[in-house]
Amino acid sequence: MAECLAIRSALSSALDLGIQFLSLKTDSQVLAKAISSKCTVVEVHGVISDIFLCIAQFKGFTCSFIPRAANVDADSLAKASLASYLVNF
Repeated sequence: MAECLAIRSALSSALDLGIQFLSLKTDSQVLAKAISSKCTVVEVHGVISDIFLCIAQFKGFTCSFIPRAANVDADSLAKASLASYLVNF
């Protein structure tokens, strides 16, 4: 869920900034597969649906899996995003 919320926030921010092409790297293999194949994941259905709506607005978008060991900074950001989200709601 933390990764999904962080991705939704990042995609929304990128669109607000006028970014038209985006490459997403995630350490969640399940999420990368769901986004790449446009399949929903029951546990995060609402959030991933929002992600698909954002993705449709980019001129170019790719999503790929990256192992967590090679993605420490992004993992920390996702966890911080979840903490911030929970504090604000």
